[in-house]
Amino acid sequence: MNAILDTWYLLVRNLRNTSRVPIIWVMTLVQPLIWLLLFAQLFRNLVNLPDFPAESYLAFLAPGIIVMTALFGATFSGMGTLVDIDLGYLDKMLVTPVSRNAIMLGRMGGDVVRVVAQTIIIVLIALLMGVGFTTGFAGFVTAIAIVALMVIGFAGLSNIVALRVREHQAFMMVINFFTLPLMFLSSAMMPMNMLPPWLQTVAKYNPVTYAADGIRTLMNTGFDGVVLAKAFLVLGGVALVMMGIATILFRKRLV
Repeated sequence: MNAILDTWYLLVRNLRNTSRVPIIWVMTLVQPLIWLLLFAQLFRNLVNLPDFPAESYLAFLAPGIIVMTALFGATFSGMGTLVDIDLGYLDKMLVTPVSRNAIMLGRMGGDVVRVVAQTIIIVLIALLMGVGFTTGFAGFVTAIAIVALMVIGFAGLSNIVALRVREHQAFMMVINFFTLPLMFLSSAMMPMNMLPPWLQTVAKYNPVTYAADGIRTLMNTGFDGVVLAKAFLVLGGVALVMMGIATILFRKRLV
């Protein structure tokens, strides 16, 4: 019970701290929003290609932008860990009886809440632009669950990078190196059947593909058990692995 309470208190602290730095919310939301508004118009004629799997490119792109919001928001998680280390906050935590696992879980939990809030904003804007969930509210809740799993996985990866490099500039260089490639090496922006063969192969091993495909079927076609099962299995597996490694690295740092 104490570990659960510790996680909750640290989650709230994480949200309180990020709310005091609104640039974190703005920067991880504005870029996906710009892509949604700009790319939906720039590539709208792609819908005229044979076998394009959506009624409009906006309908195809919106799930990808939701995934982009989750990815960009999650990968900032490690920066907060580095700030806490530099400010000596983690050292202060070590002299208290707080659960050591709760420190990492509270950070990731706060990231999930923050990114889900940003995702809801993207969904509302997509609704105003004429794109919604054909699966209704149940589909929206399922999409939020996919986003949450994705955030846990990539927030874990972000904290792994932070705990390994332990330096702000190096952290940002590593994060920027893989964030956009993960988006473009997936089906988030372009249908799988329109990608080059080598890129299709890469996309099949990219967790972002499964997140985008899962949310896309909820928004455009309906509940697809196979697609959704793959999304939850892949993202759930990534979340467990990354969260486990991040927690282990964090505990080793305390030794």
